[in-house]
Amino acid sequence: MFKPFYVSTCEDRASNQQGIDFVPLSEQPFEPFLIQDPFGLRKAVVPVFKRNSNGEICGMGTAFHIDGWSTFLSADHVIDFAREYPKSASSWTDVSLNSNGDHPVLFLGMGLFVGIVNIAKESLAFVNHIVSAMREKDDPILNLKGKTEPENAADLAVLTAVFEPGVKMPHSVPVKGSGWHPSIGEWVLAIGFPELGFDENILSEGMYGAYGRIKKNTSSWVE
Repeated sequence: MFKPFYVSTCEDRASNQQGIDFVPLSEQPFEPFLIQDPFGLRKAVVPVFKRNSNGEICGMGTAFHIDGWSTFLSADHVIDFAREYPKSASSWTDVSLNSNGDHPVLFLGMGLFVGIVNIAKESLAFVNHIVSAMREKDDPILNLKGKTEPENAADLAVLTAVFEPGVKMPHSVPVKGSGWHPSIGEWVLAIGFPELGFDENILSEGMYGAYGRIKKNTSSWVE
């Protein structure tokens, strides 16, 4: 049986604090459980919204602040609505934003408050740059026509956000590109916002965690 994980932000480690223990529900250890953490990890794990030209927003997924500056990591399917493919295959990896008005914004959080308040302008950070791993689609019909189209090579995207002047950078979580890698049979923890929504000017969110075990040697197979 697994031991519950704990997660530390870079700020926690700098102050020699252990971080937060993620203990699941005792009767349902593999069901999503609410993470009560308004000031720690919530500042590093943020919701991603899609905002259109009219200012309307809807929840799309989750991003992780990874460098202490303005770089976030997310799943490519969370932000693929904003993708505009360049004409050159050599520049597919560096994906620009589309021009139809829909673009990603990050909700940085508002801390604790009492009653109903407006969402502060500085709580939303505009995503102005996206990098995704793309490759040429293996399509024999298109190849015969001399055309090429890209497809996503990995469900991963790196986002760069713009913060309002005077906004303090949110906490960040360290990410290592080398060393330990998940393997079959190991336990993993997913963190996100499954109840993310915005309806009638009321924003609802809740950061949840869920444990699972890797079944196959691919990121798509976790139970």
